[in-house]
Amino acid sequence: MASEIDELIQTKLSTARLSSYMSVTGADLSNALDLYLWNGRAASAFLVLLGDVEVVIRNAWHEQLTLLSTTMNRTELWSENEFGFLRENSVQHIEAARQRLLQRGRTPAMNQLVAELNFGFWRFLVAKQYRTTLWPLAGKYAFPNIDPSQIQELSTVMGRLHDLRNRIAHHEPIHMRNLDRDFADCLWVIGGVCLTTKQWVESNSRVAGVLQERPSGK
Repeated sequence: MASEIDELIQTKLSTARLSSYMSVTGADLSNALDLYLWNGRAASAFLVLLGDVEVVIRNAWHEQLTLLSTTMNRTELWSENEFGFLRENSVQHIEAARQRLLQRGRTPAMNQLVAELNFGFWRFLVAKQYRTTLWPLAGKYAFPNIDPSQIQELSTVMGRLHDLRNRIAHHEPIHMRNLDRDFADCLWVIGGVCLTTKQWVESNSRVAGVLQERPSGK
């Protein structure tokens, strides 16, 4: 039975916010709040892991795009798109990142620009539109452990992780997702770049432990 405190918390969090938790706990408010707290711990653990995913893939792409630009255009500044392979949407992402840095009074040096580009930018570099351009010239070297037959799978997985990251960033519930798959997705993408890094990240991630702590029956 819900306590007075539980009922007070419900009013402060809002009935709408707790609706997905109430739905899977048979409208038991106490259990719903337990699940809500666990969801927060899971989101926190995944946010750290997704940070590792993003850093690893952006550094891998940055390295290979730099090599490509240097080889073709004798400049490390691949963001200038002198090789002409980046589509308009990607170019717009780069310009938006550059403007954000300038607005904060920072010089948009290449390493800062790479860090400023969001997860969506890197996700779309493995989309179908780059399948015959950037992938054979840079992508397959950025992800040396991804078989050519798995390129579509990589794109699909990156899409799922992008969605997960956005849900967490907007404080939306993730308890209804297949979180075991999300965990495997994160590790698979990192392993596509470097298997040793995957092992290191997995051994230091809190995600597996938090998933085992999910309140029973919820």
